[in-house]
Amino acid sequence: MVSADEYGGQVVQVWQPVASAWCEMKTLSAFERLRALRLQVLATHEIVAGWCMELAAVDTTYRVNVTSQIDPQKTRIMNILSVINTDEQNEELVMLAEEGAPT
Repeated sequence: MVSADEYGGQVVQVWQPVASAWCEMKTLSAFERLRALRLQVLATHEIVAGWCMELAAVDTTYRVNVTSQIDPQKTRIMNILSVINTDEQNEELVMLAEEGAPT
């Protein structure tokens, strides 16, 4: 996200793409959501992506724009709540997220 100064001194948030990657997204089960709540995260989805240098800097200030393979016109915006580099092996990133609205 980049903040831009618009006319009249108003600040507007502008989202810019950082990387494009294949990922798997699943809705969390009730048990998984309770486990996430113990971490004080209100996650509804888990997104798993292969680790790559472009994704290494992803944190909770980022969001994920998920596009369906079946219907490329259908996209969902997911706000990242937690990012885990599994076993710190730089092989996969697991992101807990909640569905959000475009800003």
